[in-house]
Formats: sequence, C-alpha cells, structure tokens
Amino acid sequence: YKQCKICGNNGDISNDWYATVKYEGATTSCLGLDYMLRIRQVGQSTDDCKSIQATYENQCCYVTPDDQCQICEADGVLYDVIGTKTVTYERSSMTATCAVISDFFAKMESTDQE
Repeated sequence: YKQCKICGNNGDISNDWYATVKYEGATTSCLGLDYMLRIRQVGQSTDDCKSIQATYENQCCYVTPDDQCQICEADGVLYDVIGTKTVTYERSSMTATCAVISDFFAKMESTDQE
C-alpha cells in the first residue's frame, strides 16, 4: 500500500508539518494529520486521499524555495538543527522549538530580509 501524502508526490512541494488544521472536529498539526492517515492506512489513489489533499493542501503544503533559508548555515556549512531546543525569536518574542523556527524559515528564500 502507498500511503496518502497530503502534499502529493510533487518534488517542488513541501509539507508544513507544524501548521494547525481541524480534522474531524479535532485540532491537530499537519504532521498529526499525516500520522492519522498512516494509522488508518488511507491509500494514495483513494477518494478519501483525494478529498483530504483538496481540503488541506493550502494549509499543509508550500512550494519549496529554490534557495531555502537555513537557520543553521554558516560559511557554507549546514549544521544540524537541534529540533527539541526551545528558543525565543527576538524580533517577535516568539518562543518555539528550533524545529518549528527552522520549518518557518525554510519556506523563505535565503535572500529574504525577514
């Protein structure tokens, strides 16, 4: 069986795993939705999968930038993100894990000034 992928099989599209969605009355992340699809063994070519993709692609998927912003890149070296570490992003006083912040910036081009 091939699991239903929320964002399909297009290599230019990435998953926004930490985006929040409502599914069957419950609030979950796109990662949680993906997990539920796996547990329920929703197949890639099923009507259920097509319906889920149509409903959630705008919330859970984004076009991967050609030159993604990487928060742990310095002098051309890409370091691992310590995903569980909690930090405060000084521009917005947002506290989040490094995984969430890395995911947020990965949606931007490395040349964006934000």
